[in-house]
Amino acid sequence: MHGVPEPRASGQEGRDDRRDEPRPPGPRARRVSRFEEAFTIIRTLLAEGEIDFAGRFYTARDLELLPRGPRPGGPPLMVGTTGERMLRITLPYVTSWNAWYRHTRNRPEGVRPLREMVDRVGGEVGRDPADVERTVAVLVHATGGRGRETGGNVEPLGGSPEQIAEGLRAYADEGIGHVQLVIDPIAVASIEEVARALPFLDAG
Repeated sequence: MHGVPEPRASGQEGRDDRRDEPRPPGPRARRVSRFEEAFTIIRTLLAEGEIDFAGRFYTARDLELLPRGPRPGGPPLMVGTTGERMLRITLPYVTSWNAWYRHTRNRPEGVRPLREMVDRVGGEVGRDPADVERTVAVLVHATGGRGRETGGNVEPLGGSPEQIAEGLRAYADEGIGHVQLVIDPIAVASIEEVARALPFLDAG
């Protein structure tokens, strides 16, 4: 990238914050606004190769992306958020949406209210919900798993290969087109163990 802009304010960007407004002024209250400007710069560079932008937090004057990627229009974008404001910012431009397993309580039935929110917000910003793939992370227990500190108090998917396949198939029934398996523990043997569910999943 040629001429990468420097931020004009401190704080954290790119994190979802469903409580962004109303909140007292400060870096935490502004972080979604900072993300919106950064997202505008990055997505425009990826799609068009150049941008001339001046915002509240960032300035990108005559910025050009070199070399350009091989895909016309840039690579597909995914957003991982359960915040309505973040959805309004990103849904007009992304090709897929993702939720972490904590937000679904690691259950297929936890997908529905989030999916309905994505559908509603997508319609409000002029995006056909059918054009946005739904994806989720799923916590899967393998032999020796002890839980994950970052996952919250949720019950992992586990059991026999047939039971794991059945559990994953239930996500497809809720409109999920892709899952990211968070396998506990993270080890080669765990991946091989969970992989035994794939033939049952493919069999339908």
